[in-house]
Amino acid sequence: MSFFNYVDSTDYDLTNEDMLRCCYDEVVAEYTDTGDIVMCNEKFLQDAARFKLEDFKNWMRPLFHSDDFEDSEGN
Repeated sequence: MSFFNYVDSTDYDLTNEDMLRCCYDEVVAEYTDTGDIVMCNEKFLQDAARFKLEDFKNWMRPLFHSDDFEDSEGN
């Protein structure tokens, strides 16, 4: 299961800046595909990319913050 439907996230570095660019590219591709891109100005696309990045971080968070995770000392 992939979070992104239009871009390959492995083409981007795992930095905040690159993942924001990935989300921007995803948003542009999605709105282009649906034909809604003509109604979107640049500020809207940038805001949508920031929201998508936050959603992506929330989607990934369980992989890094699991209640079942134990540290190396078994605590």
